[in-house]
Amino acid sequence: MAITVKATLQTNKGFKELAEFKKNFNKLAQEWVEVGFDASQVHHQNKRGKKEIVNMAELAYWLHEGTDDGRIPPRPFFERTLQQMVGKSEASKLKPKVARLFKGFKKGVDLDKHISVFLDDLGKVVRSNVKDNFGIENTIDLKENAEYTIKEKGRNDPLIDTGKLKDSMLIKTSK
Repeated sequence: MAITVKATLQTNKGFKELAEFKKNFNKLAQEWVEVGFDASQVHHQNKRGKKEIVNMAELAYWLHEGTDDGRIPPRPFFERTLQQMVGKSEASKLKPKVARLFKGFKKGVDLDKHISVFLDDLGKVVRSNVKDNFGIENTIDLKENAEYTIKEKGRNDPLIDTGKLKDSMLIKTSK
């Protein structure tokens, strides 16, 4: 999934300043931020007394998409998070960060540093919102755990067992 930033520009400034702004804005368009799970991080999963080694990226994929055998139903926490963020108050968390970035487009400012900080801020906002979608209070519209799982965990808390996956979310940026 991707997040696209669109902006319109109104200015009373001259064409030279507008051209400089456009050049800087186009530089930003080449950058990226990813929020996800690292395949090199290991999550030990205990299955009926048998210890399996699963990496965080696999586990996140299974929880998000479900498994082919149907034992884990799809619980699309990433997709759900982005849908919640679009056009809602969550987007307002980014407003001051975008304003700070645009101020950085002024001449004489280290634009790469401003873009790097912005991408990191964007990643942190998305990661925080994805983390908020873990836990029973935020997953009531997702399929419940099976009775067996509830007995094993001692609770019906989709997407949460140890919390290790939730806490292992990473942010990668092009900067």
